[in-house]
Amino acid sequence: MIGLMQKCHSIIVTGNVQDIGFRSIVEHIGRSFGVPGVVFNAKDGSVKILCCGEDSVIDNFTQTIKVRGGESGAEIEGIKKHALPFIELPDKFSKVSSDDENDI
Repeated sequence: MIGLMQKCHSIIVTGNVQDIGFRSIVEHIGRSFGVPGVVFNAKDGSVKILCCGEDSVIDNFTQTIKVRGGESGAEIEGIKKHALPFIELPDKFSKVSSDDENDI
């Protein structure tokens, strides 16, 4: 259940982030932070994340993605975060096979 101070976000990670195990890294980080959400490859070559949490938690989550992704071989060019209206997401952060946000 999303608390009053929690917000939902769409996070887009650009760069060389597909076909290198990056989604698995993000999934592990999301679970370690206890963030509800999903991660999936987008058709444009980016990786998209839909998640919910308090701003400070999401900021730390994205910073950890940047650091751990880089350490694991991802070449992250940018991370953009946009607020979303409330959306229902799995409580356990999950990697999704779809490459289309509409499928989720």
